[in-house]
Amino acid sequence: MFGDFSVYNVIAAPVTAVPLSFDGMEPLKYTKWGKPQTAKHGDWLIAEQDGQSAYTCAADVFAATYQPVAGQPGRYQKFGTVEAAEATEPGTVQTLEGSTDYVAGDFVLRGPSGDMWAMGATKFHARYAAT
Repeated sequence: MFGDFSVYNVIAAPVTAVPLSFDGMEPLKYTKWGKPQTAKHGDWLIAEQDGQSAYTCAADVFAATYQPVAGQPGRYQKFGTVEAAEATEPGTVQTLEGSTDYVAGDFVLRGPSGDMWAMGATKFHARYAAT
């Protein structure tokens, strides 16, 4: 379970991203955040600048929340706001790609299109600021 949602501004660093093409193929199945995930044709593969983390993002969500970084082909900057609530106990949140577990103190986030995900407090505070 988690507390009330509040609005936060995105302050995330640019990422490298490419659209995935599975035309005529089965969706990509992989494990991330300890759970099975699925990427569909047209989703985006996002690599964070630390080189340690990569994940997929639904095409419509990517289009609504990322913009190209001028002069840097393949680099994108997340923008806008999200709603987030601190988890008060362990749980699982359904994501567009599968599901993600969280523990007390993590944050559960909700994007502009209603998509949800979770992340640890340290990463959350590095990427989002209260409005």
